[in-house]
Amino acid sequence: MAGAVTGENPTMGAIPLAADVAAARGMGRFAKARDVSATSCHNGGETMAGRYHLAQANVAYALAPTDDPRMASYLARLDEMNALADASPGFVWRYLTDSRDPLQREFDDPRVLFNMSVWASIDDLHRYTYRTAHSEVYAGRRQWFVETKAVVGGHALAMWWIPQGERPTVAEAKARLSAICDGGPSERAFDFKHRFPPPA
Repeated sequence: MAGAVTGENPTMGAIPLAADVAAARGMGRFAKARDVSATSCHNGGETMAGRYHLAQANVAYALAPTDDPRMASYLARLDEMNALADASPGFVWRYLTDSRDPLQREFDDPRVLFNMSVWASIDDLHRYTYRTAHSEVYAGRRQWFVETKAVVGGHALAMWWIPQGERPTVAEAKARLSAICDGGPSERAFDFKHRFPPPA
């Protein structure tokens, strides 16, 4: 979901909880969008009068395949987390894919779960991640996911600004994840603890 932490681990952010392990539901490749009014932006991008939205991408490495019993309690809450994200203030769009299909995987390893979404502001994403029922699943992430970011070949979370109305691509998300891994947080890719304002 928008959609991998107690406290605020700057390398993780919102794990692929809700939005994007459609692999477990057989949903196929598609994207869901919901328009967000510029007036709903109340931090992060609000000074730009809604000209920019926040894109985020993150990856997590599952302890087992999605059909393994160890993943069952995680998968059982996907629909709930998806609905929560859709109804959350500032939610704009999320990317969905069926990673069981080799042609639809963002990474060759099917245990790498990929999440990408767009929000009206950093605060909106932060609130969803840490101040809703999503935080319960997030706090239990070690039941389902490996913590070592090296397993997935890069930083677990990257955020960046995009012009309102645009949608990020998987290729762009991979480039942003690589950028924060290689060079640390910057305007090109940042996290909750190292925030950058939208372009002037």
